[in-house]
Amino acid sequence: MPTFRKAADAIQVIHSHFDRQFQEGTLEEYAKDMEGSDGVDQISMWNRYFTPVCKAKDIQALAFLPGVDPAGTLCSMAQEDNNCVYIHTEDNQVHYYITRRDSAGDIM
Repeated sequence: MPTFRKAADAIQVIHSHFDRQFQEGTLEEYAKDMEGSDGVDQISMWNRYFTPVCKAKDIQALAFLPGVDPAGTLCSMAQEDNNCVYIHTEDNQVHYYITRRDSAGDIM
């Protein structure tokens, strides 16, 4: 039967696989969080779409950019029991850039 410890250990193994794919020092170091003096493992996770409301006191919520949440799925995930618990902010927006080249192949 799977245990939390096995899952936490598996996450560390997965992280080590990713670590080999990045230039040294560019991937955030993996560290399991420890709660209190009893040494109980916990895993902190986050995503780029939301910020917890409690950590965004004076930050303005923004709508998702067009095409990010066309069905409103992410928007609905920000609420719990009809209360807003997460907001999407400017810091949560992911921007994508492309390189354009002219007819000679030079970067514009």
